[in-house]
Amino acid sequence: MATPGIKQKLYNLLRRSEKYTKTDMVYLFKGGSWLTLGNIISSVSALLLTIAFATLIPKETFGSYKYILSFVGILSIPTLLGMGTAVVRAVARGHEGSLISALKMKIRWGFWGSLIGILLSGYYYFQGNGILAIAFLIIAFFIPFFEPFGIYINFLQGKKKFAELSKFDICSQAVSATALIAAAFLTNNLFILLFVYLAVWTSLRLFFLRATLKKFPLNKKEDPETIPYGKHLSAIKIIGSLSSNLDKILLWHFLGPAQVATYFLALAIPTRLNGLLRIFPRLAFPKLAQRSIPELKKTLISKIIDRKS
Repeated sequence: MATPGIKQKLYNLLRRSEKYTKTDMVYLFKGGSWLTLGNIISSVSALLLTIAFATLIPKETFGSYKYILSFVGILSIPTLLGMGTAVVRAVARGHEGSLISALKMKIRWGFWGSLIGILLSGYYYFQGNGILAIAFLIIAFFIPFFEPFGIYINFLQGKKKFAELSKFDICSQAVSATALIAAAFLTNNLFILLFVYLAVWTSLRLFFLRATLKKFPLNKKEDPETIPYGKHLSAIKIIGSLSSNLDKILLWHFLGPAQVATYFLALAIPTRLNGLLRIFPRLAFPKLAQRSIPELKKTLISKIIDRKS
């Protein structure tokens, strides 16, 4: 642990560096340190889980598991995936009450994803594919809650509580990885693995949502722009959500589940390393959301000119 003297020297150094960076370096260092630590530990947990799955269960089962999880991402589109960004902006501006209305909206719209899941289940049942029929029924049950309960992440980001955000993320990854590795060790049953994944993550997100609201009670201020802004962002994100999941779906249909497993294993490390790049947007957006458009134009242009000179 750093002594008070070292901390003060580091603080002074960071403050002096702001003359050249034109950036709040103390905020960047503290928030970035927590997010980096959380990302590293979460990445290690995810890689250990991938290695365990590749070792403990057959390639075909692993490939089918990743194929079905790709549909979780697609069926989550109706839960308004862009609403989280709108919540970050609202909370950063002091409108914490917008969280509840956004959460209710996400859950309500999520039932459309459930309906689509049920229809897909019926389709595969009549096609004689009982495995996918049951899998889509399991997904349909969790869809309205699986992604929406994670809105506490956006709240903590808007509040700039990166320490709590990282701690919750580390705990979630550790618990889910442990539960899934235990499930894979005990069984190769695709339905059990899918149910454990969805049930554990939904429960963890609900738990940390409740913990967040208990630790940081909401004020009653609401921003009327949050819901329309969130819907607009959600519409923009549709193509991205589809494209990030369609590769595994198409690969499963044309080449089979074993090839999906191989493809996912090949991308495991680059995907986790790419997650490190998300640290900077998480840090920057709450700060930028507190400023007006004219102020942003003025400060950003001045920073660009200073850097060029």
